[in-house]
Amino acid sequence: MSTVESPFLKGVFAPWRKEEKLDQLEVIGKIPADLQGVLLRNGPNPQFDPVGAYHWFDGDGMLHAIRIKNGRASYDNRWVRTERFKLEQAAGKPLQDIDHTTANTNIIEYQNRLLALNEGEVPTEIQLSNLDTRGSFTFDGQITRALTAHPRVDHRRQEFLTYSYTNPDGRLMYYRLDRNQRVIAEQEIRWPYSSMMHDFVNTEHYVIFPIFPCTLSFERARRGEPIFMWEGDRLNTYFIVTDQAGNEVVRVETDPCHVYHFGNAYEQGDCILIDALVSKIEPLMPNRHGKVPSEAESAAYLARWTIDLKKRSIQLEFLDKTIGEFPRFDERFNGYAYRHLYMAGQSAPGTLFDRIVHYDLKNNRIVVHQFGQDIPTEPVFVPRSEQEGDGYLLVVVYRSAEDRSDVVILDAKHVDEAPLAVIKIPHRIPFGFHGNFVQ
Repeated sequence: MSTVESPFLKGVFAPWRKEEKLDQLEVIGKIPADLQGVLLRNGPNPQFDPVGAYHWFDGDGMLHAIRIKNGRASYDNRWVRTERFKLEQAAGKPLQDIDHTTANTNIIEYQNRLLALNEGEVPTEIQLSNLDTRGSFTFDGQITRALTAHPRVDHRRQEFLTYSYTNPDGRLMYYRLDRNQRVIAEQEIRWPYSSMMHDFVNTEHYVIFPIFPCTLSFERARRGEPIFMWEGDRLNTYFIVTDQAGNEVVRVETDPCHVYHFGNAYEQGDCILIDALVSKIEPLMPNRHGKVPSEAESAAYLARWTIDLKKRSIQLEFLDKTIGEFPRFDERFNGYAYRHLYMAGQSAPGTLFDRIVHYDLKNNRIVVHQFGQDIPTEPVFVPRSEQEGDGYLLVVVYRSAEDRSDVVILDAKHVDEAPLAVIKIPHRIPFGFHGNFVQ
């Protein structure tokens, strides 16, 4: 068997196959005294060189922890010990056609637990102190289905919202849990067709399920064809708005498009406003003719949908012409009116990210921090007061000329200014998907 050639195994994406602990990392500048906690990152990192086709989404999950305390920083990393990982580790080689989770997409804190997430399987619980894998997490047996990698939290109610869509039964299931980890809503959502639903949004009174024409088919997969396929030439986009219990309120249909990641959503009178990075075409999956679109055709831009609940109508407005992805905001305001949004941006199609963009949505102001030839990942917002937008942005940045990474700390109110501090990592952290800061 020969290894595969893939752009997702080179440069910033190249795997890092050493697990280690590094104390006393070099710091340029001064880490703010009130920044205390752990920046966690998750992403694909195959433990063996893949054989056959390799997609960016396929690699084994590896967790990276940058631990910050009293102005100092340390680093440690571990693979998530999923069943797939353990089977391949025992075999000493990559195994094809195994169905186990990679736990490679997100890492979140839930009620003093860490959960590594991938939408193809139940969450995997992780020990914060050493990144050990503790096993599957099923909310005390209440939810045993595969769950999204992008749950939402209503911080004012202290409620946790999640959904499941990748089980072989094809059902879209919604769950809401209270502060005591008790399921208080469980509802099947009647979707027009099975599709990739990577993310969703909620507001104070509603939950919104987006259905984009990147279809999901286990039957295709069994024939050896792509499980996900862009079918925007024959299917439209739908937004299903439900109440908090998951009962449908309104369903609106609009032009075909795609979103991997939403920002925030909130209510304004009889309308729901939804911010997202919107592509005209799904960028990473083939269409019905086997063609994957060009980066220019499928670039994502910040846009806002307005759903009028009384008129049962929907409108889309693009807010900027900067290509971007990985939107983040002060998530204490998830589901409520907000002002500040951040994302990783790029100068042109075909390039990798080269900037962090701050949108002041109230004042229509855009502020940019440029990284030149270096490559920033998703910005993670860490609050320092109760005021929205007052805090820090933590960004893992790949130093292209040195083949290693830094953690750059920016003042979220002054993104364009010089970093407050830079934490130097002596090797690269492969370009992953998502992370969070645990205080």
